Amino acid sequence: MALRLAGEGYVEGITDHGQLDGLGDDDHALYLLANGTREAAKLIVTDGQGHYLQVPKLTTAQRDALSPENGMIIYNTTTGQFERYQAGGWGAFGASGATTFLGLTDTPGSYAGQAGKVASVKGSEDGLEFSSAGAGDMLKSVYDTDDDGVVDNSEKLEGSTKAQVQDHDPKAHTHVEADITDLDHDAVKLQGRDLDSAAPADGQVVTWEQATSKWKPKTPAGGGDMLKSVYDTDDDGIVDNSEKLEGSTKAQVQDHNPKAHAASHQDAGADEITSALDPRAYPMLADVVANRPAAGVAGRFFWATDEGILYRDNGTSWDKVAVSDYPDLDDIPSSFTPSAHKASHEDAGADEISVAGLSGELADLQKVKDHAHQSSGGGAGGKLDHGLALEGLGDDDHPQYLNTARHDTTERHPLGTVVPHDALANLTERNHSSLTGIGPSDHHQKTIDASELTQGHLPAPRLGGILTTQGDIMIRDATGPTRLGAGTSGQFLKTQGAGQNPVWADVDGGSFDFFEKYREFLPWPSLDGFVTTVDTGGSVEAKGWYVKAQTGSTSGNRAFVRSKARFECAMTSSGKVFTVEFCQIDFPSSNHTTFLFMTDSTDAPPSETSRHLGFKIVNADVYASNGDGTNQTITDTGQDVVTGAKRFTWKAVWTDGVNIKFYYNNVLKVTHTENLPAYWYGYYVNVGITTNAGVAKYIEIARVAVERSI
Repeated sequence: MALRLAGEGYVEGITDHGQLDGLGDDDHALYLLANGTREAAKLIVTDGQGHYLQVPKLTTAQRDALSPENGMIIYNTTTGQFERYQAGGWGAFGASGATTFLGLTDTPGSYAGQAGKVASVKGSEDGLEFSSAGAGDMLKSVYDTDDDGVVDNSEKLEGSTKAQVQDHDPKAHTHVEADITDLDHDAVKLQGRDLDSAAPADGQVVTWEQATSKWKPKTPAGGGDMLKSVYDTDDDGIVDNSEKLEGSTKAQVQDHNPKAHAASHQDAGADEITSALDPRAYPMLADVVANRPAAGVAGRFFWATDEGILYRDNGTSWDKVAVSDYPDLDDIPSSFTPSAHKASHEDAGADEISVAGLSGELADLQKVKDHAHQSSGGGAGGKLDHGLALEGLGDDDHPQYLNTARHDTTERHPLGTVVPHDALANLTERNHSSLTGIGPSDHHQKTIDASELTQGHLPAPRLGGILTTQGDIMIRDATGPTRLGAGTSGQFLKTQGAGQNPVWADVDGGSFDFFEKYREFLPWPSLDGFVTTVDTGGSVEAKGWYVKAQTGSTSGNRAFVRSKARFECAMTSSGKVFTVEFCQIDFPSSNHTTFLFMTDSTDAPPSETSRHLGFKIVNADVYASNGDGTNQTITDTGQDVVTGAKRFTWKAVWTDGVNIKFYYNNVLKVTHTENLPAYWYGYYVNVGITTNAGVAKYIEIARVAVERSI
């Protein structure tokens, strides 16, 4: 046979322990083989330090795989207890003896330490065991000591504590005299104190006498004792007199304001005051005019607080007697401007002024009527002749109005040669041949060539030398027509709004030539050629001319769409321009993060440090963003998202090695010069939205336009 020594290997050929040098049969650990090749009638473990008996350690599964026999003992590592097999089943041993038994006829190995315990079904439902009362187990001998079927005591009564039960209000009930056994209600006692046996006399009261410690009948004599015969002599139930009336002193009662009494002290009232000198005979009423009483009490006044008008009752109606337009006399101005009165003081007006000599016209429109200054020397009808009427003055000694009849002599035409008016009217003198020394070309002529006006064939002299070089154009500046010199080839004329002169300008990024740029427009007829990333509840839909990306209703949900193909942007030299323009249809303004990127990142959302250019939108704030693959530059554009279905454009113009300009509706918002992306194999269109709240969010984007220099 083979023996195993602790810490050593097997030693072959040893059949007796005594064959081991220096060791007796009991000087080492002995393993009893489970195959039954070595059996012992008994096993003795001698007492001493370090001596112990170790039984087999098995899991429940290993135990159940045995072919058990009554009397087997193991240590169950699954349940952490010693078990033995008896009467067809495994049972556990306790620290104070066997506490588990398998049937009602199974007797525990010992009852020691089990006093007061009860037998209950094990949690594994494969036997019975002893357990302490409690944790819901109640012994009748403890909780119902008088065995009447009712618990003797409890801390609560159907949810009520002891204090609540003790302090509760009793149910409404009545007591007859016989029910009261603990209250002294003898007629000869009051408050538990003796009542004197002396019979009281009529009108006496019961008072306390400290000397005898008794209640005694006594005739009241002041000190708060009141006799009806003294205080209510007329026996009408009302005290005849008092120093105070419900807390008010005599003076206060005398000075009190009387209770409102409608008919008192009024004309025809029960106690009318008839003295005309007493103002109460003609009371002043005040309220809004809608609350003015009906007329009928002559002499009274009513002040209408909303009109500022004082009325007087004449007995049948109210007369206006005064009006106030000012809340304070100090506010009245010293003078007044009359209101406009169109018909006033005019001829035939309502208050016409009829003073003789006034014509009704303004002074500067009045004409002096014909009149005579003298009785002789006048013209027909007594009209004056200047030469005759004015001494020392001839007809030409003052300014004259010249008419055709008076324009017939050289003396009356200081220019010399008389030019007949009819000749000028017929334009026979348009060449001014009557002007000595002046030819037809010595001054500007009025054109009569219709082609100059209808076809714009103005001769050079008409422009006065303003346009000096071929390619010049004429513009209007602040003072008049002026020259704008020819611009550089490829420039365009750019207006700058009212009040500013137009200028020659370059197309952004250089001269404009359609064939110098490569343009692509990305519509959304379908999602072919695109990759979508959508979380639960979200969607991405191609609507033809726009795409809609909508998240689910869980915070953090995404809805992104990315082109499968790159947009090539490699350039042959620096300074080339790459432009991307996103057309917004509808964006939310809260609880979302949206990306509009051209990027080499395929993530959703795209990496913010990737090579990219575009826009990041957080709630309503729009940020311009670009990255070089390691670092990001991001700036608030200052332009907030406008919600609702509207069309706006967001454009990024990237000049290689120089800058990226970010535009909103073609208005420059931000320029970046740092962390510019390098030209790569190409960039994806990567757009989408993430909801930052437990609600679904969506964006709608129309076509994406890409332009690249060639």
